[in-house]
Amino acid sequence: DVSIQFQILKLLKDLTVQRNLGVILITHDMGVIAETTNRVVVMRYGKIVEQGNTVEVLSNPQSNECKSLVMSVPPTNKKIERFKLISPEGDEITNNSSNLTNSIIQNWAVREISNEKLLDFKNITKIFDEQLFFRSKKEINKLKALDNVSFQIIEGESFGLVGESGSGKSTIAKIITSLIKPTSGEVFFEDLSLHNPKNIKIKNKYRGQIQMIFQDPYSSLNPRFKVKEIIAEPIKFFQKGIGNNAIQKNINDLIDIVGMSRQSLERYPHEFSGGQRQRISIARALATRPRLLICDEP
Repeated sequence: DVSIQFQILKLLKDLTVQRNLGVILITHDMGVIAETTNRVVVMRYGKIVEQGNTVEVLSNPQSNECKSLVMSVPPTNKKIERFKLISPEGDEITNNSSNLTNSIIQNWAVREISNEKLLDFKNITKIFDEQLFFRSKKEINKLKALDNVSFQIIEGESFGLVGESGSGKSTIAKIITSLIKPTSGEVFFEDLSLHNPKNIKIKNKYRGQIQMIFQDPYSSLNPRFKVKEIIAEPIKFFQKGIGNNAIQKNINDLIDIVGMSRQSLERYPHEFSGGQRQRISIARALATRPRLLICDEP
């Protein structure tokens, strides 16, 4: 998280000065680059597209790739319509891939935005019981991860959940997706209680409408599946009877919209970088056309 990141970056800066240490910082976070480095090299598709003094490169970027990265840091005082997109050839995409995006949206289960309550996270407390090694069963640590937390999400809105590591953010996500159960409280998706045992059969119909992009792209993808199988799995599960041609079209559209080549569909997760794996995770999460998408530091 931000506070731990600050401490680590400060340590690296101090070591650079005190120990005359050379540091290579590999990141796509331009804010970190601006704060930490003296010189910067910007790469794309295995080639250097720009390099120089960090202040000069970031204040006056020359390549479209570098301009795109600088613009990817959103201002806090206003909303921007869209980040700058760059084609594989290095040119700016002026239409922002609107045709592809519109195609995806039109095929989505479009519903009129009603500004009604979509999710009600109500008075949730979660306590984890941890038995200590070499201790009796009675000696158990109780960790209160969530303490009477409540919030609502309205249909059609983006909701930010901010906090340091260990503050309970991922626990909230796992409770919403029913990966874990709350100790007390209730979660309602529309008017359905997600953790009421009586609603299990009904809840299964809603599973495809709540999807999650997990924080760790290395452990959240099945290493035995090709990318096309990873994306196809939720489509087949939640859209019974769909034909192979329709499945393949959905897969192609999804891999296009996350900015990966269709050749990557025949490859396995271990052949990709962390960022590329996360793109695959995003495509998989969008495959069911969810109404609620939970992004755990994607």
